[in-house]
Amino acid sequence: MRKTTIMVSAVLCCGIFSQALAQDEKRLNEAVELRQAVMKIIKWNLGPMVGMVKEEIPFDADRFALGAERIAMAGSMIEDASRMDTRQATLASEALPLIWDEFAEYEELSEKLAASSAHLAEVAEGGDPGASRKAFLDMTKDCKACHDKFREKK
Repeated sequence: MRKTTIMVSAVLCCGIFSQALAQDEKRLNEAVELRQAVMKIIKWNLGPMVGMVKEEIPFDADRFALGAERIAMAGSMIEDASRMDTRQATLASEALPLIWDEFAEYEELSEKLAASSAHLAEVAEGGDPGASRKAFLDMTKDCKACHDKFREKK
């Protein structure tokens, strides 16, 4: 009887432990998905804006301003969406582990992007193609600064 009780207790403990690990993995993967979703929103809105800045498509002030507004919204979420250390997540990610080793710098770069994307949205609202183009290029420098250090090279 005593051996049975010990074995049942051990099995239950293993089950509880593995369930806790599965929940942690789920939480980590959800954090990766959240961070990636924020980045995808930015990328999706950048597409037509890049075309306008490069003059590959006609400048549409309303469309540009809408994209800028969306990027500003998503840009303000990067820091919070990246706060959880997801190095142990099983989902593939381009985020380098260095983010969580040097989170203060990552946070600073994220704040710069949030500020420059908010500035872009404000400028784009005015509808001036030249001013919008300049603010856009300034913002992309902030994107690049973070990607150069904290994103896996493609």
